[in-house]
Amino acid sequence: MSTLKYVTVMAAILAIVGWACVAPCSAGLISNGSFENGMAIGGGGLATPTVQQVDIVDWAWGDPSNFDWYASSAWGEFNPQDGDKYLLCSNRWISSQDFAVSAGTTYIVDYYTSKRNDVVSQLESSIAVASGTVTGVEVLAGGGIFGGSGTATLTLTAPGSPTKLSWTLQRYSFTTSESTTATFKITSAVSGNGSNDAYIDSVTLVPEPGTLALLATGLIGLLCYAWRKRR
Repeated sequence: MSTLKYVTVMAAILAIVGWACVAPCSAGLISNGSFENGMAIGGGGLATPTVQQVDIVDWAWGDPSNFDWYASSAWGEFNPQDGDKYLLCSNRWISSQDFAVSAGTTYIVDYYTSKRNDVVSQLESSIAVASGTVTGVEVLAGGGIFGGSGTATLTLTAPGSPTKLSWTLQRYSFTTSESTTATFKITSAVSGNGSNDAYIDSVTLVPEPGTLALLATGLIGLLCYAWRKRR
């Protein structure tokens, strides 16, 4: 093989590796994680700084009356962590989204939380799999306690008091025993006075970069083997 053809092949391999490592991390498995896309129930859009009972695109809601959809700097409180929208969750508020996972792959979950007032507020998140088990690998930021690790549903109880009007990163990683459909769910816990008033923004869920690098290495090996066979 000529030098030009060799360089061309190697450039193609590097391009594929770069795509395999970067594209999944940038796209992620959660859609509309910053809650930018939605419509007020009954038609119309975000006509005021805050709207109750909203259909947020790509999310399933337990009770849409238990959250407010905020525009940037709504009511003079504070800015979204990302983009122009965020949510305030109250009472036993639940939202969820489904996605596909691969057995043995480590995934990283990120989301940001805050609270409006001084009451104890928290958001609990969970990963449930349609088959097999899910295991919490590590709590990377924000603290928290795993529950149900090694069962069909992994739960992370986040710290009880996120900083008032300041975003706190919650992050953890998990792996599943089978390639299946998983459900990511956020639940707001009721505080002592019966209200939660917790904010959430910027939900992401991506494969761990190290896992992607391992897959890319395997791809390089296959391509090199095919190249040598053709010589």
